[in-house]
Amino acid sequence: MDTNFDGLEDFVIANYVGGNAGTLYAYFIQDKDRKFKIGSLLDTVLDFSKKYRF
Repeated sequence: MDTNFDGLEDFVIANYVGGNAGTLYAYFIQDKDRKFKIGSLLDTVLDFSKKYRF
């Protein structure tokens, strides 16, 4: 799954399920060196908006 639309495969893990907040997710974003770093949905949305000028 490419969560930040950069052409590299990323992955998402549901790291907490339950409670009133619902499911929380951890986003792992692959960089150009094929290493994964922990990202956030906000980072993904901001990267997407910069790339497509929203």
